[in-house]
Amino acid sequence: MPAEIILTTEVLSAPGDTILEDSLAIRRGSFPQKWQFDGEEDYYRQKNLDSSSIHVFLRYSGKRVGYLLGIPQNEAVTELKPDDPEMKEDLKMVYVEVAAVLSAFRGKGGFSLMMGSLREEALKRGMQRFSLHARINNGLSGVIRKKFKVICSKRIERWPYYNHEEPTDYIEASFDGGRAGSDGTRWPGRTVRLGCSRAGETQ
Repeated sequence: MPAEIILTTEVLSAPGDTILEDSLAIRRGSFPQKWQFDGEEDYYRQKNLDSSSIHVFLRYSGKRVGYLLGIPQNEAVTELKPDDPEMKEDLKMVYVEVAAVLSAFRGKGGFSLMMGSLREEALKRGMQRFSLHARINNGLSGVIRKKFKVICSKRIERWPYYNHEEPTDYIEASFDGGRAGSDGTRWPGRTVRLGCSRAGETQ
């Protein structure tokens, strides 16, 4: 019988070379090569130096095998509004920019563990909600709907950051109501409305 895979998480906010090196390696090992972009290393180096970023790593046997990057919603709006003009600023929201798990460790609850750690850190910073552009083809959008209280969602048919090859669901959801972790907690998927063109809360 194969040994049980026990996954853990670590949350980092201080800059360090290993954050950049490991996060890039996981991202490149998880997504198609053509989804990489010019200046990628410099971009993520800046995220590494930004104290408002939340870096969550998934670990197995001392090795980092998954990575989640959370950034303030307002920062994401500035970066992504040309491609998603309905995104609104919200000081109480964290945007999940990267969520990646190496293929050998998928399907073992690693994403839930990372989201649980993100939730804990985000709540410490006064962020009660999160948003993301969730892939549909790999089932991530469905996972979010099953685990969290969805506030609003909308579909973009050809997302530029997937090289215009796949659709994405932009989702805003609440951390309230429990914890996404290894205890199997689930929340009923609840979409309040389609479309996310609300005025953002800024206090």
